[in-house]
Amino acid sequence: MRKLALMILLSLLLVSCEMNNSDYEKGAVYLVSCSLDYRSTTVNSLVCTNEDQKAVIEQFSYLASLQGKAFYSYSFTQDGNNIYERTLKRPILGEPVDRINAITLSSYKNNVRKKLEYLSHITNSEDLIIFYYAGHGVNSYKSEDENIRYLNGAMVMGNIVFPDIGDWRSLDENIIYLYPLDELRLDLSEIPGRKLILLDSCYSGEIIKDELKEGDILTLLSKLTNPSRIYSDDIWEISGSRYDEQSFEEIYDDEIFHGIFTSALLSELGYRYEEQWEGAGKPSSGKISVYSLYEGIRRRINEKDQNPDTSSSFVDLVLFTLPGIART
Repeated sequence: MRKLALMILLSLLLVSCEMNNSDYEKGAVYLVSCSLDYRSTTVNSLVCTNEDQKAVIEQFSYLASLQGKAFYSYSFTQDGNNIYERTLKRPILGEPVDRINAITLSSYKNNVRKKLEYLSHITNSEDLIIFYYAGHGVNSYKSEDENIRYLNGAMVMGNIVFPDIGDWRSLDENIIYLYPLDELRLDLSEIPGRKLILLDSCYSGEIIKDELKEGDILTLLSKLTNPSRIYSDDIWEISGSRYDEQSFEEIYDDEIFHGIFTSALLSELGYRYEEQWEGAGKPSSGKISVYSLYEGIRRRINEKDQNPDTSSSFVDLVLFTLPGIART
């Protein structure tokens, strides 16, 4: 029976459909991004997270402009003692806005969640909402305590007890600075529109909600035959690593450029790397979907010590259709 179910499942996956219609061509692009380098904290520092964030904002802004869409970016950055929120608005009509407000590290997570709650009041079903995170992820997947196991992959948005995080003796103190991935998904589910989560952090594959990976083939098959039950929250995800893996930064000649996952993500989106220069560019394909993006990232990271992940579904989401570029 399980072999038969698997054969039917694979057949359905091979004839996967794309979620893309004329209504989505009208929507705006919203990007909420978070990066922390952990300098001036007790957490071991990262080098290129803030550069990752800058490049991601630049590239998604460029892709939105190529498609003639409004672009709204809300970024949260911890750069040592310099912690701030930046609002970048590039509407189709009206003047652009570029505003920076200082925030505190203790309020970082709450400010992010408040922004997501704000988006739930202004977006609609035509919009694309992207959440991007570059920073540390919690390692607790081996814990037998469900209250601690639940935190695996949680985003570290403050000054926690680290790297002795496996001890968890200071759980109550740490929890206010941790943003569990289930809570992120719940917050995003309240926002109208199509949502994509991009996580460049250790153990980020915990965000993947996929019955197939849990071995329940018949349950997944029943969902495939009832598309309304798949992605009822309209959320797609691509993680930089699996739930039990670390994510790494890319090092060339003692210089760190980007996280391995973000570097591959940017390359697939068309970001250009040239000698002593990098910047936004056009992708090789005029159609970018979640699955094609994931497959491209996976191929680029093939030789590295981490594996990006995404949910199995026969519903793909087209993110951008760009004029003047072949739709390969």
